[in-house]
Amino acid sequence: MKMKRFVIAALALACLCGCNSTGNSTDSTSSSADKTTTVSAADESEVLVEDAANDGAEDAVSASQLKDIFTEISETVTLPDMVELNDNLLNRYYGLTPDVASDYAGGVDSSGVGQDEIALFKAADESQVEVIREALQNRYDSKLSQQENYNPDEAEKIRNCQVETNGLYVTLIISNDAAQITEIVNNAIQ
Repeated sequence: MKMKRFVIAALALACLCGCNSTGNSTDSTSSSADKTTTVSAADESEVLVEDAANDGAEDAVSASQLKDIFTEISETVTLPDMVELNDNLLNRYYGLTPDVASDYAGGVDSSGVGQDEIALFKAADESQVEVIREALQNRYDSKLSQQENYNPDEAEKIRNCQVETNGLYVTLIISNDAAQITEIVNNAIQ
């Protein structure tokens, strides 16, 4: 008896949530940022109700501010083809794990010859700012050292750039347009 009441309540909830039902379909599903409800009329014992608001899913749904900034940069400045930063590349390029930052975005020149690189980080907290800054500085120093004898033009591009810190934000921007990119970033995070 209690199961039937639960199923009826779940069906009523599904109807109130504005389910899409088509023709002869016996299944209906409703989804929003807060709740996912699945009700199967063919098998009344299958009822799944999840409340994603309590498990932090709302944060995962929100757009990344730094990815938006990186998109703006790529729409404003001519960049080479870049491999976008992801969790695996954080460790490969910087020796960092994703938990040091609450947000990050950027890309690395995919040609293997050009040294253009944009790394935008928002530290998870103040204690992580120096960790990120040091990792980006090590990357900068390594790139410069590699290019000094190999490719003087790219070495000069790197020398004209630097790692910068602004509150919780730490950036490494290596580009011929570094000043313009830095201005875009600083305007967006102010």
